[in-house]
Amino acid sequence: MKLINHVLDIRRLIQQAFDNRFSRMGLRKEAATPVEQIPAEHQEKRRELDELMSSHLSELGDYTEARQAAINECVFTLFNRIAAIKVMESKELFPEIITRRKENAGRSFEHNVWLENHPEERNAEREGLKHFLSDQFDSLGEHIPLYRKDYPYALLPTADELNEIIEKFNAVEADADCGADVWKGDDILGWLYENFNAVEKEALKQSGEKTEYNKVSLQSQVYTPQWVVKFLVDNTLGKAYMEMFPDSRIKEKYQIANIPAHQVRHPKDLRQMRLLDPACGSGNFLIYAFSLFYDLYVDQMEHYESDYSRRDIPKMIVENNLFGVDLDERAAQISQIALFIKARELGGHRSHWPEYTNVVSTHFFLDDYEKIKDTFETIDNLDESKRIIMRMIWGDLSNAYKFGSLVRVDETLDKILPNDANHNLFAQEQMEDMFSFKQQFMNQLRQKVNELGELGSNAYTLAKTNDAISFLEIIANKYDVVVANPPYTDSGDFGTELKAFVEENYRKPLKFNSNLYACFIKRCCELAGDDGKVGMIHPMTFMYIKTFEDVRKFILDETHIDLFVEYGLSNLFGSIMVDPAFYVLDMNVRNNHDSIFISLDQYTRTPQEKYKKEYCLEALGYIIANQKYMRENDYIVAGADGDSNNYGHHLVYALPQSKLKGIKSYPFIYWISDEFREKFKNKVLKEVLRPAQGIATTNNNRFLRFWWEVSPDFISNDVEDKKKWKYYSKGGPFLKWWGNLWLLCNWADEGKELKDSPAVLRNPSYYFKEGITYSAVGSKGVSFRYMPSNCLFDSKGPGIFPASYKNIYYSLAILNSKLAFYICDCLDPTVSINQGDLDRIPWIVPNEETELFLSCLSKSNINTRKLLTESSLIEPLFRQSPITNKGVVQTSLLSFYNTENAFLTQILLNESIINKIVFEVYELSEHDKQMVLDKEGIPVGDLPVSHEAKVAYLKWLGADGIPAVKSMLGADGIPAVKSCERMNSMLGVDGIPAVKSCDRVNYDGRDAVGSFERVNYDGKDAVGSYPQFMDKKQYIHITADKLPHWYQQGRTQFVTFRLADSLPQTRLQELTAYKEEWLKQHPQPWDEQTKEEHNREIRHKVDRWLDQGHGSCLLADTKLRKIVEDALKFYQDKLYTLHAYVIMPNHVHVLLTPVGDTPVTKSIGRVKSYTSTAINKITGCSGALWQDEVFDRLVRDGHNFERYLRYIAQNPASLAPDTYTLGADGIPAVETHRRQDDVSGFRRQDAAAPAVEPATVGADSIPAVETDQRQDDVAAFRRQDAAAPTAETIAHLVNLEERDDLPKITDFDTLYQNNNGWEEFCIKHKMNPVEVWWQFKNATVLPPQRTQVLAFELLTDVIRTVLAKDDDGIIPLGDRLGEERLAIRIEKEMMERGYSAAQFSQVCQLLGCGLEKYLQERFFQQLSDHLNLFMYLPKTPFIWHLSSGPHHAIELYVSIYKWSRDKLYRVRSIYAANREAALRDRLNSIDTSNTEGRMEAQELRATLTELQEFCQKVDDLLATGYDPKLDDGVGKNIAPLQKRKMLSYEVLNAGQLKKYLNADW
Repeated sequence: MKLINHVLDIRRLIQQAFDNRFSRMGLRKEAATPVEQIPAEHQEKRRELDELMSSHLSELGDYTEARQAAINECVFTLFNRIAAIKVMESKELFPEIITRRKENAGRSFEHNVWLENHPEERNAEREGLKHFLSDQFDSLGEHIPLYRKDYPYALLPTADELNEIIEKFNAVEADADCGADVWKGDDILGWLYENFNAVEKEALKQSGEKTEYNKVSLQSQVYTPQWVVKFLVDNTLGKAYMEMFPDSRIKEKYQIANIPAHQVRHPKDLRQMRLLDPACGSGNFLIYAFSLFYDLYVDQMEHYESDYSRRDIPKMIVENNLFGVDLDERAAQISQIALFIKARELGGHRSHWPEYTNVVSTHFFLDDYEKIKDTFETIDNLDESKRIIMRMIWGDLSNAYKFGSLVRVDETLDKILPNDANHNLFAQEQMEDMFSFKQQFMNQLRQKVNELGELGSNAYTLAKTNDAISFLEIIANKYDVVVANPPYTDSGDFGTELKAFVEENYRKPLKFNSNLYACFIKRCCELAGDDGKVGMIHPMTFMYIKTFEDVRKFILDETHIDLFVEYGLSNLFGSIMVDPAFYVLDMNVRNNHDSIFISLDQYTRTPQEKYKKEYCLEALGYIIANQKYMRENDYIVAGADGDSNNYGHHLVYALPQSKLKGIKSYPFIYWISDEFREKFKNKVLKEVLRPAQGIATTNNNRFLRFWWEVSPDFISNDVEDKKKWKYYSKGGPFLKWWGNLWLLCNWADEGKELKDSPAVLRNPSYYFKEGITYSAVGSKGVSFRYMPSNCLFDSKGPGIFPASYKNIYYSLAILNSKLAFYICDCLDPTVSINQGDLDRIPWIVPNEETELFLSCLSKSNINTRKLLTESSLIEPLFRQSPITNKGVVQTSLLSFYNTENAFLTQILLNESIINKIVFEVYELSEHDKQMVLDKEGIPVGDLPVSHEAKVAYLKWLGADGIPAVKSMLGADGIPAVKSCERMNSMLGVDGIPAVKSCDRVNYDGRDAVGSFERVNYDGKDAVGSYPQFMDKKQYIHITADKLPHWYQQGRTQFVTFRLADSLPQTRLQELTAYKEEWLKQHPQPWDEQTKEEHNREIRHKVDRWLDQGHGSCLLADTKLRKIVEDALKFYQDKLYTLHAYVIMPNHVHVLLTPVGDTPVTKSIGRVKSYTSTAINKITGCSGALWQDEVFDRLVRDGHNFERYLRYIAQNPASLAPDTYTLGADGIPAVETHRRQDDVSGFRRQDAAAPAVEPATVGADSIPAVETDQRQDDVAAFRRQDAAAPTAETIAHLVNLEERDDLPKITDFDTLYQNNNGWEEFCIKHKMNPVEVWWQFKNATVLPPQRTQVLAFELLTDVIRTVLAKDDDGIIPLGDRLGEERLAIRIEKEMMERGYSAAQFSQVCQLLGCGLEKYLQERFFQQLSDHLNLFMYLPKTPFIWHLSSGPHHAIELYVSIYKWSRDKLYRVRSIYAANREAALRDRLNSIDTSNTEGRMEAQELRATLTELQEFCQKVDDLLATGYDPKLDDGVGKNIAPLQKRKMLSYEVLNAGQLKKYLNADW
């Protein structure tokens, strides 16, 4: 198992052991037993525990919490002690103490040695294990503080408990998932620490609480990868060293960039170089820095004649060079022990142990200032201002346990000291007084803290006092290097105390208060000296977002960016997805070399994303390898590429950081050319348009509704109509041009209720104005849409309105261009875009012609998008389902898809044209164009197409009637055409007649939407369900008894079953002999061809013999055949859908498609079982009627399907009409124009399909087929001139490059799955949408997921209508409740709408299971999920499924539009009463003398009990005064029902349910 599982398992054992220990000592969970009442032998140990407990009690004030805190510390200490020994053992620093081996008789080596010296312990518990371990700890404690006897929490469990714990530790390296070398890594202790805290981290995440100071280490605890640690330490510490010793050979071993040619830093003794990690965690940075420092000391000894001793180097490093601070004392403990281990590892057995470390936890507590203030009164020249400063500093130090190294003691003192700029304002004596005060106060401060420690009575207090003194010393100093991976906590998640502290200390004069990591940027820079270096890693959001503007200003003004890596969203930290940047800052701003950036974000969400680490190190290697050739003034300079700041490598950029100030708000946009950067200095969007945030309701549940939640009578259609509900833009998923207007906002009485609430109503002057809205948040980026007048808008779906510039359509075209997306991504590459980013988009208004043309394209896209919404149930413009009543359902769907895809293609072609024109408007250089396209992708509408696709799409557009185009569509192909250029006034392209601006292309009498798909079937299709052929890509279930059976769920099969005597013994013997002879001539193993030939021969023989009429031929009797036929039809739509069947005198052939997951063998088994009993009763026979097994074959394709149809139809040709039954109604007409030839869907059909002979099937059953009929109305699409193509669209298409080698797409079945929409699908395949449209059209594949959704939407619309027609809007799913059940009424409504029975059956099959089952088990959940359009808004189904529970005592569908208190009462008084009466009648009629009867009675009683419980819930609900109102919305009205578990599916999540139940509106 994984390491984390081992860690949590060990933790659980230790936790239980210490819980037991505390309880034995009288410290039970509920309360403490007085010491004198516990056994005398435990009392001394108990007093030790009381000392530990006292500190926690004073801190927490609660016994239970204090007890748990003390246990937690004991657990972690023992865990660390044993884990550290395992690490030291693996590094062979001493003989094995914990690790046990067989050669040591199952003990550790040291345990054996110890037993030799303590033979009396052999008979002790676990051979003296506890005493042995205690001795080993004491021995280690001579050098390592963690193991000292007086170390707080240094307790041990019993020997048995210890033994189990040790076994668990030793199991880690034995686990292959962890590896035998798991303990050897420098970072193993860090991983153990992170995994140890997994329980607390998950609890914090689930709680949803704000992050207070004591949870910070959990909220953002991530372990920095070793290679990133090396990168940062090498280029801070290593760089600082190289600045002192530029000729050092250290550069040959470490990857250090920007090494100067000459010495630029004054050399100093290495013992004076200090590195600090102010949020050190488990010490990852410190451990790596240890190794580098060691090499630096050796380098000094070997090359610079420094007088160091190798034995002393590890000791000097720990005591002089490395410093760390952390809030979590457990983390500090890990860091300390890791440093001791590293010291021993590098120094060897003869090296000197460090006496202490400079790693400290800030988990200590100090007295209130009032108790100690007299201490400071001895300071000279005190005045009130100094007393205030002293109080502030003591308060800060007292808060160190909350805020760690963010506490600024020394900086608070510095506030009252003069700086260089105002020395002249102070007399010399005043300055001396101030400096004297600072020195005296700091001395007194150290002295007082020490005194407080000496007053303590136990080791815990003394240890904490030492921590306080160490902390004070650490934060009062400056460091050569500060490195950190600080906590990432957004200000919105700050708890009360943390927020107050950050606001007080990190908000002025510059704002660093937006995130904890921003505070640490400031703090790290403060802790670094004037020549110090800072290396950090944290989210890259600070590079762009407006709220971090001051952070960027500080970095650019006060530091020098030396090296910067923009890593981007990734799994750099394992399973946690973050978007990090890591960088090196130089506090010496005099450095004048260019800042170097490594750009890896360009690989985010690409196949190369997993190689980011390799690319980063490759780029670093490139910088290092080339730096000696590109030095100027001792440092490297940018490359000579005039078009960009590229450094000669596609990932590396170099530029003076002053250039980053060239764009307002200082975003770190380092990769653009100087020419492009200049565009930001011109007119910007804010100067011509007005981006405006809208309403923040603060209570969406109260004020917002989806349009289907309210009565249409109250939805406003005009600004002046004063209706209550106004359409409301709130962003939503990525969608351009038009859409996402699903919400309504309560604006009754001019929004009085909203205005009287805490809601924030921004920019009311723009309410109800025509404009643009956009989705500000999304992984795909920003998308802009037209917003009609009479709309309100949200803070998350803001608006953009005309100001000095009035053309909305041109503005929308610009904003939806690749260039605008690129600029937005530059200004803010996070998942959200804000108003400040939009404000800075450069804005250019072109000449009138271009402006008009772009407006035209924009309008075309808006209208096309608007048109497409008419076939979607969730849209306010919904007209009808695309599943029409014309022809075969699957065929009408294919026509719909082809037409919809053609319109979507038209939009994408228009977008390609827009992008080209926008590039011209902004006068981008070729380099900058390529830069945009490299980032945003080449528009798919610019990609090449095949000649056939181009011709077909031109025809669809109606452009084949244009003379100039028509001449190009000849047999020789499209000749060369001049490049597509917009002609003056857009009056035609190379012979295309003039088409003014947005005029409709309507040549040759064709409508603009073009010709639609032809309909294969004009009449009703006799097929009960469209066949589903064997899918060779999917798993085939193969079972065998005497015969093999192949089965794929939902795939069509041909089945034969026969009477038991249909083959006489002589024929069976003949068959056996034939098989044996075949085996002799064809020895096994067989290839597929031989196997198929064998099976075919066997089938043919058996079929011939069956047709010869052997045996009793009972089924020649019409009455007996009728029993079989009725049985076959009984399971129609329950277990299968019949396509055709024939009942012969001694056998039956059936062609069917299974429904659900029941195999055909079981389905036919039920038919055989029933008919056997029924026929034997009539004939008086006994025994088996049918042969045991059936012959079954999967239908492979259309050819195969038609062959079986012909076989069934022709099988009885030689028989008298009254001796067989042919299921003629089940045999579909075989269309002469095409033949189905697809294994998985409904792909291309040829024209060679033979027809079923009318004489065999019956001509009346074959629907008329027109071979060349244009569909006049496809699905919900109406002819709209507004969606017609422009002349430029046609010209663009004509001039697309043609290719005849384009790959064939084979995964159309994935289209529309998992956000794989039309554009995404084209992008994924890197193919022009015209080509994709053409290939999809010819593939004739129905994308299964979307197809199911369309069938569901049709069903939903039908149910909505049925409920609307019903008197009370309540319809049962079952019978005998006083009215027809829902399934029957659905079928009737479909018939009323003109659908045939066959079409109804086809729609039901598309749902994925039988209608009754779908209504019972799936519909309500799918409807709820389908209407879940915004992440943080509730699901709002307008049809509810009331259910009593698993026994289905009562199942009702209700309409929200008729739902009321009275209707709830009717549920109780009528529907439940009718159901109860029916159940009791059945119960009273059951014969309980047999097992079957008794079982049914038992089930009925359980059902009645469930019904009574349901009725009680209704009574309870009525008693509460439940009185639903439509305007209150689905959430509020459905919550009381969900609370009482009266629904078949939980619509609301726990948080939503709670809010609605407590709603007071």
